[in-house]
Amino acid sequence: MYSFLSDPSIYIRIYIVFSLIWCTVFYVKKRENQYLVSILLLGIVCEIITLMFKNQSHINHGNVNIYFIFLNVFWFLIFYELSYNKQRVLWTLVAYLIFCIVNLEFLEIGLNYNLLIVGALLYLVLFVVESFVQLNNENLSFFQSNKYLLLFCPVMFFLGLNFILAFKSSSISTTKIFWNVTLYQLINYPVNIIYYTLMNAYMFTEKRNKNV
Repeated sequence: MYSFLSDPSIYIRIYIVFSLIWCTVFYVKKRENQYLVSILLLGIVCEIITLMFKNQSHINHGNVNIYFIFLNVFWFLIFYELSYNKQRVLWTLVAYLIFCIVNLEFLEIGLNYNLLIVGALLYLVLFVVESFVQLNNENLSFFQSNKYLLLFCPVMFFLGLNFILAFKSSSISTTKIFWNVTLYQLINYPVNIIYYTLMNAYMFTEKRNKNV
């Protein structure tokens, strides 16, 4: 089974741990930052459980399903804290949680790919709508702000994982593109590096702005 948090590479895993330490060192007390650190902790816990029970698919499926749900919920909560229209985000979060219940009970068995796919798509829609609203209001400074950087953090990550998981086929993900590099690795390495680097850049900027 794949670890959907990161490519099964020690280097990526080390970078995730580094990102947690980095974001803790440069932590600025805000609710959205609490959610961000929670996302990093959640990911590390998911990775550890995946490694511990790699031969027990039923445990790993439940573990990854929980990760998918809470990952999306935390990003929705971050969006709620920063959004121009909080009510829109709140209703999106409620709709997503209802979908999770229906999907877990009636639609998918085992590993629930749709938990990530649907949540990620909803987040991307919120992001695009928020960007258009800010652009329509001629609030160009928003796109240069640290707030926008935080909202943008998971965009490439979600797009990359959605591209892989949407096929729901391990044979496609393991297709070798060149030099024995699989499609999964080709997409997953870059999106993870971008994802965690943006988190680190955001938290560092938060700390720097606080000290100015």
